[in-house]
Amino acid sequence: MHQYKNDGKRRSDNQQGLIKSFNTLRRLINCNFGGWNSELHIVLTYGELMGDYHQARRDFKNFWARLKRKYPMCEYISVCEPQESGSWHIHVLVKRNDRQFLHIPNEEVTALWKNGQTYTDRLPFADNFGAYFTAICYSPKDAVGELMPGKKYSRLKYYPDSYRVYSCSKGITRIITYVTTMDKVREMVDGCPVVVQTIEEIVNPVNNEHVNTIVYTQYNKRLKNKSVAE
Repeated sequence: MHQYKNDGKRRSDNQQGLIKSFNTLRRLINCNFGGWNSELHIVLTYGELMGDYHQARRDFKNFWARLKRKYPMCEYISVCEPQESGSWHIHVLVKRNDRQFLHIPNEEVTALWKNGQTYTDRLPFADNFGAYFTAICYSPKDAVGELMPGKKYSRLKYYPDSYRVYSCSKGITRIITYVTTMDKVREMVDGCPVVVQTIEEIVNPVNNEHVNTIVYTQYNKRLKNKSVAE
């Protein structure tokens, strides 16, 4: 069995690659999940230490095949994450694309998983689901303002070189990028609170002169006309 690698020697460029992938994951989650009754959050854990990341991925694939047979209308985004103990566990965001009410009893989830305990609940426990599920890189309390390393940031060094940050089913909506004017953006997000904002200063490495400033801002339409504090 492939043992959990905890050598703490992951190179900085590999960590940056993981962080870039987590950025994509955060946007993908927020593009697909908004806290509706058609969505669920499932956590899959092991009854014994599971140090083999690849086996954990195979176990999830088999689990999803069993669940999909019973709930063919469902789509997912999954994230395999290490614990400090060295054991992997899996977060799964599940939804019905038709927005119809979704209920899967946790007892049924456990029976389909077959490898340990499970936890199933609804999503409205955070304003920014993407940031919540990528807390390994970002701290939820820093959701507004420059993003900072999260409480799980130190675990990045535990990830294997072949690690895939996330997987998702075919029915998950992919991120679409297009160019528009700032006035159009203001019109689209009017009344929506800011949940993430980062500022990146572009500097010429030759003379250290400031070249440009890139501002990334994310809004939550689900909380339109409500403050984040509320």
